[in-house]
Amino acid sequence: PYITSNGIRKYAQPYAIEGDYKFADINRDSVIDENDRVVLGNPLPDFIFSLSGQLEWKNFDLSVMIQGTWGNEIFNATKMYLYNPKVRLNPTRLAVVL
Repeated sequence: PYITSNGIRKYAQPYAIEGDYKFADINRDSVIDENDRVVLGNPLPDFIFSLSGQLEWKNFDLSVMIQGTWGNEIFNATKMYLYNPKVRLNPTRLAVVL
């Protein structure tokens, strides 16, 4: 992405590479600074659910519990680790040789 100021095209992050954080000029003043910080989501869920059940038959029993949330935006730290091109070992690019 670039910012145009006075008709000159200049890149907002000229040294950015794949995997870097992305920044945006939210207030469009051609400067990326503290004034461009925004809240990008809500970690609190809209709905929380849980379901449990138990089944017994002769000498066999089964217990099940399912729980989860719906409607929250979360940060995927696993994806940040797995797809980071700056680390020496990128698990997504490993090839299995048999």
